[in-house]
Amino acid sequence: MARHIHLELHLNADELAGRYRATKDPVERSRWHFLWLLARGLTATVIAGITGYSAYWIGRIARRYNQHGPGGVKDLRHQARPGRRLLTAAQQDALLGVLGGPAPQHERWNGCTVAAWIAHHLERPVGRQLGWAYLRRLGARLLAPRPRHVHADPQAQADFKQRLRPLLRDVATAFPQATVELWAVDEHRIGLKPILRKVWTLPTFPGQRPRRPIAPVEHRYDWRSLVGFVHPASGRSVWHLATTVNIELFSVELDAFAHAVDASPTKQIVLVLDGAGWHASPSVRVPAHVVARQEKLLSPARLQNGS
Repeated sequence: MARHIHLELHLNADELAGRYRATKDPVERSRWHFLWLLARGLTATVIAGITGYSAYWIGRIARRYNQHGPGGVKDLRHQARPGRRLLTAAQQDALLGVLGGPAPQHERWNGCTVAAWIAHHLERPVGRQLGWAYLRRLGARLLAPRPRHVHADPQAQADFKQRLRPLLRDVATAFPQATVELWAVDEHRIGLKPILRKVWTLPTFPGQRPRRPIAPVEHRYDWRSLVGFVHPASGRSVWHLATTVNIELFSVELDAFAHAVDASPTKQIVLVLDGAGWHASPSVRVPAHVVARQEKLLSPARLQNGS
């Protein structure tokens, strides 16, 4: 038989009903609802069926109310607990400083690693929720990381940028009346392999399981090359879909690219490309007002010739 929970006479049933109706906080409102229904003589099991909470949790709230009075009903999750030690301003500054570097034995900071750092400085265990709270307090946000190839060499990238700056200055000097835009181009080969999908199959005879159908398959790849021109400063892109890669086709793609970006005497394009054979060949026709940058910087004489 269900047992009735005894409530201390801190408030009568009408006062409990008034607290239930007047409270704006949804968590506290549900707890006052428990207590009001208990004061009316309902059991925890019946109240659980009405409210959707467990009878055990209803009993926990009743014990808090009996021990601490109306103050025991408050939601303490968003309040500083008595004796709770939080980070000082100096400790927050120290945490902000270490967040700029790698986390100990981890690739990145998260709620667990920040909580471990806080626990070390407070000399007591803390939950990872506190780590999340301090990340948000210090202005951190969840963002998707920018992908970088695993073999990318930061020093090689820095050296490349250092070698590129003189070329940009040379183009700007040779064409003082023009704006200079930096673009990059590369190809990506994409292929299609036929994939067998499930099909509905009837049994040969009634009552038997259907047999797997047989489909003649000849696995072949149908390659295409996606040629992409990208403007890193703005994210603009121009792309072409080709059936192959060669010198003649790349020359045509360069002409189409120059037309698409409006290369002109007042708009010079510096195009960065790799050392592929159809890029580096002297037979490639580079359009006017486009400067193609490969492994070696072009001489100012090439610039003055109208490239």
